[in-house]
Amino acid sequence: MTDNYDRIHVFEKAGLGKAPFKYIGASQLGSSCQFCGTGILYQFWVRSTDGKEFYVGSECIYKSGDSGLRRVVEQEVKKFKKTREDERIKAAKGNLEMLKDTFQTLQHPMADRGNFFREKSLYDYAVYLFKWGGQSGKLRAVRMVEGYLKGVKKEIQEVTA
Repeated sequence: MTDNYDRIHVFEKAGLGKAPFKYIGASQLGSSCQFCGTGILYQFWVRSTDGKEFYVGSECIYKSGDSGLRRVVEQEVKKFKKTREDERIKAAKGNLEMLKDTFQTLQHPMADRGNFFREKSLYDYAVYLFKWGGQSGKLRAVRMVEGYLKGVKKEIQEVTA
């Protein structure tokens, strides 16, 4: 029977340096993981105790079993995701103004729930979501705008159904 102290870190087994490993930063360059060779969007840079630096993808960090690296990388992944979502929201807000006339002709999703909503349009709903909605509400408006721009009206029809 072996205990945890006898285990060798997977990155050390792969010749990437001596454990323990320290997270040193991230970049969004896109390349391939230096541990498994898989294509990655984000490079998570790690330094070994013997000074070797390398980058890996988030999945390899998750699968490595290194809870310290995992905790840090989970936070970085959340930051990257939030940044991507914020960029989509900003772009959709600009596109909504371009689509204002079209969206004003479409029915508010809750038009069947009373006179107040019956007088409102899909444009009013999207503006409301961008102003008052949380992240998921804003992303709902993003999907409506992006869906319309792609010529896929399915998203709008589902929301207004």
